[in-house]
Formats: sequence, structure tokens, C-alpha cells
Amino acid sequence: MATSSRYPPHSQEGKGWSWSLAARIASRGGYCTWSSRACMGRNEGAMRCRSHPAPGKAIISPGSSTLVTMQVLDLVFILDTFGDSITSIRISLNGADITAAVMEIPPVLGSTPTEQLTARLLGVGAAQLGPGLHTLSIVVTTPAGTFGNSMTYEVIPNME
Repeated sequence: MATSSRYPPHSQEGKGWSWSLAARIASRGGYCTWSSRACMGRNEGAMRCRSHPAPGKAIISPGSSTLVTMQVLDLVFILDTFGDSITSIRISLNGADITAAVMEIPPVLGSTPTEQLTARLLGVGAAQLGPGLHTLSIVVTTPAGTFGNSMTYEVIPNME
């Protein structure tokens, strides 16, 4: 069967090349979702297949590192949902849910040229964490599933 992109995938339901492509992607650990984004210039609720092994990707910046108590930095969450909407976010520090506290700051929201979402917390002081090891985690839920990331920070006391 020839693979033509002339028709939106749903117009060839059960017969189209997109359904066999979707099956191949799924068999390799990928998944497919329905999207209202344009398919070959049409906005017809086309099926958008992705070969990504997970429903999304979360990055926390800075990455795991050693900090000193007098250090102040911007903490950034970069979320790639591959176009899916976010249904929930949970941010935790050492296992305790701090989502509400983070949202009260509030974060500066933005995006990257590749449509990743960004949330930047300005001027987070390492002293707020206190000396010792700390694990910061984020868990994001979308219609395609759940994904997240964690970073570990060691805070060393210092005086200036």
C-alpha cells in the first residue's frame, strides 16, 4: 500500500496507512494521541503519531549540584508535553508537596521556540532549603500519561 499524506488519517479509518504506522509506533514503545492541530494544513482532529517513548519530558534547571547557603538562583522547569494539555502538576521537595507554595510565588511563565513550556522561579535562595541533601521533583500529568524528573541539591553552609 502506498503511503500518501493526501488525506487526513481519520478519513481512511481502518484502511489507511496511518493506522499501520500507529501500530508500528505502539509496538516500539511509542503512542498516539488525538490532536486538534493541523494535519497537512487541515485542522480536522487528525491523529498525530509520535515515536517518543514517554508522554512528555521534564527538565529542572539547574541540574543536580552543590550549592552554598548564600547562593541565589533562578529555578526553571522546562516541560515538553508534545502538544498535549497539562491536567495536573505536582512539585515536591524531599517528598513534601510544595505545589501550592510554588504557585503563590508566582512563576514567570514562558515557552521555547520548540513549544516547550517554561516556568521560572526568580531568586530562590539555597538558604531557604537549609544545609544538607535535598531532592526536588516534578510530576506532570497529560492525557497521554505521566512524566517527571528529580534533581538532588547538596547545600553547604557558608558565610560571606
